[in-house]
Amino acid sequence: MRFLISFILLIFLWIPLFQTLTGIINIESIHEHSKSLLSNNMGFSWSRLRDGSWQKAVEANLIQRIGFRPILIRFSNQLRLSFFPNSPSKHYIFTSSLGFVPLDTVRRLNGDLRNRAAIEREYAHASERFAALSSSLSNLNIPLVAVLAPPKARVYPEALEDKYLLTDASKLLSSAASFSRELESQGVAVLDFQDIFRQWKSTINQPLYASTGFHWNYYAACLASQVLIDRVSNISSKPFMQIDCSDVEMEISRWADNDILWALNTLSFSSYVKKAPFPRPKKVDSITSFRKFPRFLFVGDSYANMLIYNFVAAFGPKSVIYYEYMKNRFVYQDDYRPDMVHYSTLVSAKSLAEDLLNIDAVVLVISDGNLPRSSAVSGDFGLFDLLSLPTVVQPDTKEMKIELILGNWKYQGKSASIAATDLTDVVVCTNELNASVEAKIESGQLLWAMDWDIYAVLSGDGKELRWSNGSIWTR
Repeated sequence: MRFLISFILLIFLWIPLFQTLTGIINIESIHEHSKSLLSNNMGFSWSRLRDGSWQKAVEANLIQRIGFRPILIRFSNQLRLSFFPNSPSKHYIFTSSLGFVPLDTVRRLNGDLRNRAAIEREYAHASERFAALSSSLSNLNIPLVAVLAPPKARVYPEALEDKYLLTDASKLLSSAASFSRELESQGVAVLDFQDIFRQWKSTINQPLYASTGFHWNYYAACLASQVLIDRVSNISSKPFMQIDCSDVEMEISRWADNDILWALNTLSFSSYVKKAPFPRPKKVDSITSFRKFPRFLFVGDSYANMLIYNFVAAFGPKSVIYYEYMKNRFVYQDDYRPDMVHYSTLVSAKSLAEDLLNIDAVVLVISDGNLPRSSAVSGDFGLFDLLSLPTVVQPDTKEMKIELILGNWKYQGKSASIAATDLTDVVVCTNELNASVEAKIESGQLLWAMDWDIYAVLSGDGKELRWSNGSIWTR
């Protein structure tokens, strides 16, 4: 008996280490608008060992998974899911037709009706900002499309019990505040998939959301990608290749389709994992006319990831650039997968100026939780502020050539200058304080002063160098 007790205690003590090494219990941390994949990326390689990323991943897993507290938390969550399956946590409810539903999306739906007047005022202010943003991009011949990505509660409110809604589901959406109406009144191109999905749901045989996720599923995002490409083509008069979403299979849900299960953080959720429609997108070209690959800059929250999956699968990784919350800039490789950790850099005025030279459209993807219901949320994630800097490429800018910028300049009446070097695309800039730095021409449009960490564009008449710190050199 003593040996048996000792053996059981030994096994129990080894559970955290076993979990750390195998990851057999999925406890990935995920939140409604962001998720960290660091702890899910312990794959070893010599390059990761050299740059230290493997050590950091192992350390993150050890911190997160070793010890009794994480196991006790998951055990407690498992008990609640087992005994209260319709209300497994304070953040989610479960319905037979929709699966898990985030409660905050239901609260916002009711709030849009209860606080309609106040929210519509905020929407009106935000839509004016969007109109100015659209106008600025239009001057650069770049269309802006606002994609409003709805949660389950807004597409299927009738599936919720009456106790969760302020009024009848059929009246709720038509009576609530609407951001898309305000955007349309300002002439902003908008795709409100709340309305589009509600029209589709009676004719499309596949579900638009996984029962275990809060984002639209990958198939719904594929259909949304088709609509988006058509809209950009109509605005820009450019014929783009389309996405074929017809190859779709019902498969065990994975990746973001299971994000609510990850959030519940239980010992096991395999019994809740169901099949979801999963597309294998392909590009479609027209035989009768040339159509180009789309190259879109996506700006927004996590709903953009499903669109990006379909674009990369159909057109390749060069078809998208992603500004996640206007903080991290993602580009993708040929081995792209949604569950991979992707290399990113910080979004800056320089990266925006360079990217605007090489894209066909800017797509703002805004989910329900990021709509500008209060003055604290802009809705555009700060894109308007960054685009408003004097150095982001404007329609009156001139191609940057060394012969056009060499010589003397003035800044606030003080002397500055640009001198040539032995390199064909590098010059030496000297400012009004007689401080000098090497600067390089990039993309034929930008003069990048590396050590000053700023860049400049040349005005159309060649008489102004507009620096990203707000300084303007004249002559």
